[in-house]
Amino acid sequence: MKTNRIVLKAVAAAVLASTAGLAAAGGTTTVDVTASVPNVCTFSAATMPAIALGSMNPSTVGAGGVSNTGNITYNCTNGLTPVITKTGGGTTLTDGAKTIAYTFSLGTPEAGLGYASAGSSKVVATATVSQAAVQGAQQGTSYSDTVTLSINN
Repeated sequence: MKTNRIVLKAVAAAVLASTAGLAAAGGTTTVDVTASVPNVCTFSAATMPAIALGSMNPSTVGAGGVSNTGNITYNCTNGLTPVITKTGGGTTLTDGAKTIAYTFSLGTPEAGLGYASAGSSKVVATATVSQAAVQGAQQGTSYSDTVTLSINN
């Protein structure tokens, strides 16, 4: 019986020694984690609210003509300032065959604030009809134009 105990103690000691060797051989390592965020800008809607110039009375229009503004909203990667350009329209209001010349301009775009909320950044658009264009315009019921804008990263 004593021999069995000695053998069991020897086996137990060997198992403990080998387990300790395994734990000591484990060591450490490192893993790099990488990610990239692209430069992205998108308009917050396919169609923006209209810039309404209202009723243009040729007898009372001032030297500055008739003007109004609207916000063009968009989202960009945080810190990215887009280039927004007019690619169509923005020169003539029409009512059938009747036309009124006007200008459409864009202010300085704000830097992107990320995509946390839709339309978090903006650029101010201004539509202006000069005094001369209002005074020479024919009576019309509804002059309009569609301006197309593009946004580039």
